[in-house]
Amino acid sequence: LHHIRELDGALKGMCTCDVIENAAISSIDLGTGTAQAELQVPLVESTPAGHRLTVFGQHFKPEARRLVEQAEGIAAGMARMRENLLVVTVSSSSLAWLRGILFDARSRVIAEHPQKQIQINTVAGTLTSPCALAGGCSDIAVFRVSEGEPPLEAAGLPEHARAFKLATDQIRYYTGVANPISRLPRVTAADLKGQRLVLTPDIYESCRRRIERSGGTLAGMDIVTRDFTDYQEHYAGSFEDTVGSVPARLMAHYGIADRPDLKVLDIEGLEVRSDFYVACTEEFLENPTALMLFDEMERLAAEALAENGPAEKRPGA
Repeated sequence: LHHIRELDGALKGMCTCDVIENAAISSIDLGTGTAQAELQVPLVESTPAGHRLTVFGQHFKPEARRLVEQAEGIAAGMARMRENLLVVTVSSSSLAWLRGILFDARSRVIAEHPQKQIQINTVAGTLTSPCALAGGCSDIAVFRVSEGEPPLEAAGLPEHARAFKLATDQIRYYTGVANPISRLPRVTAADLKGQRLVLTPDIYESCRRRIERSGGTLAGMDIVTRDFTDYQEHYAGSFEDTVGSVPARLMAHYGIADRPDLKVLDIEGLEVRSDFYVACTEEFLENPTALMLFDEMERLAAEALAENGPAEKRPGA
């Protein structure tokens, strides 16, 4: 392209029958030498009066101009794309929570700013917590804290993070139909003695603290977490002789209630509600499009909260 651009500049003023005087030979040679060597045809020929385009040169000149204009157009398009494109990386587990407001917010931003492009990439993984932000795995993450806990402190958000409340949800429990407690007409926390409660890593520690504060009500229950590559893998696993937990809002997403091998439990004395927040870093918001997107997501979440109860002030505001 560099050689073609040079050639286009050198031949710019030449027409089919134009003759360039000998004084301009050096500039013509400079622009055509490399191109002629690569094309293996003469583009400019010598005449007693000077230089002029050959038949090959006459054909090549408009082609060179077209290629240069096309390349310049591509470069200008890339510059516009660089200015207006936002790529948002979200873990697949966070997307289970964000799908509604994230795509709605994207549509609203693009409707108001048609030149903007927002591409949403998902990555598999278990990080729905602020660790995903701190590690650079995600641009936006969903995390949960016990209902009423200060989210910024409780979750250990990275410094200068920004967050807003998305929802408050009930935690539901389930077990395999072969587990004897699945056949009890009424299940209490005391019935969990000797049971293994399998929790996802993001709530493992908070649930352990809750059990410690219970004063022995849940003593004898084995609380564990296990390694997995993605939340979908976790919830698709076997819970034949264990008890699992899932936010009520995600039961349909992971198909818990539809599985014939599982039974959903209401456990008296183990009622847990969690607050779910959406967070991102200030570095992400340095992109003007990212700021518009996150602002719109926050507005949508506030509208949804207002329909179900008083909207809360954004953490950190």
